[in-house]
Amino acid sequence: MDPFEGHDRMKKSGHFKTPLRFLPNFQKGKTVPHPLSIKESRIQKMITLYQQDNAAESANICKEKEISERWIVSDDTEHHSRVLIFGRETIPFPILLDRFGELILGKEHIREFGPNLKILMKILETHPDPQKGSSSVFVHPAKGHLLYSPKIKIWKGEGKIYLGWNKDTSEKRIRTFAQNGTLELDLNPIQMEHSHPVFIPGGVPYALRSGTLVLEWSSVPEKNHSKEECILYDRTDGKIPSPRAENIETALELIKQADLFHKTEDFFCKSRELFTDGSGNRISLVLENAELFVEEIEITTSMELSTEMRGFPLFMEKGKVEVIQDGVCLDILFEGDERFFPCCLGKVTLISKGEQPALMQKWYAPFSWMLEDNLIA
Repeated sequence: MDPFEGHDRMKKSGHFKTPLRFLPNFQKGKTVPHPLSIKESRIQKMITLYQQDNAAESANICKEKEISERWIVSDDTEHHSRVLIFGRETIPFPILLDRFGELILGKEHIREFGPNLKILMKILETHPDPQKGSSSVFVHPAKGHLLYSPKIKIWKGEGKIYLGWNKDTSEKRIRTFAQNGTLELDLNPIQMEHSHPVFIPGGVPYALRSGTLVLEWSSVPEKNHSKEECILYDRTDGKIPSPRAENIETALELIKQADLFHKTEDFFCKSRELFTDGSGNRISLVLENAELFVEEIEITTSMELSTEMRGFPLFMEKGKVEVIQDGVCLDILFEGDERFFPCCLGKVTLISKGEQPALMQKWYAPFSWMLEDNLIA
């Protein structure tokens, strides 16, 4: 049945006057080569009892019961999330945005970006076995490329990664080490910590290593000018390479265009405080970039949030909050929950109800006036 059949049931039901809920959107084999069984997966353990009750209905749960990724509030055409409506009915998020973009995203967002979030969040988990867990070494386009739109990423989590070069290198040296299976000797090994997110610009090589769990945010380039990550090296930490996966020459072209053959020394996001009230409630801007803003919100007591300018997604990393409007509890968010707060929702108050402060992330593409007014640090 068409969920919009009959006088716009969504509008009349007041569905957009509460945060939108989603089924867990599990994937495997997109970025991480060897998924884990659901019993082993830390990603699976992050979902709440509410989500578990609905998880069996999700068409995106792998038939083999193996997962390596969870896509959060995804409007990707192929790997989209499904929104829960009218009890247990679901609808693809992109369809909802096409039909009700102004109500959900806001008029200004629609004017500038259309019915697209422009940002994708994922949770990625690698296998603990080094020969299965390490991903390929990727490179993506940087700003200023003549053919491709730029792409950037943030990783926040725990485990081991490679990011950038540990010494100055050259095109010849990279090609030689990649062909000899020793490229790791020139890559920066980094032990990740939750409190220190890393920034991955275009032209810098990067890879997840075994036993790692990260939250990832990435900008989504224009479809007509997009270039997905190019694999520079597919034998990371001794893993068995996929046939014809490596594309060394194209990867080298992306590094050369960005002029990033020098030693990489600036890995970490330089966050700045946007708000604090002295009671343990704060908002920090983890990253501000021409393509991507990520805010981190910590609530010890309570905090007011507004969607009057735009709607936004929210991911609960830790804790528990109640969403209150006009004295009414609209929703309760637990650790691992994902929501979208529609633009038409207005002002709400988030009250921390857990044993520890609530920690969550909010992300969005900046409007052009933000860039013109030099709000990018």
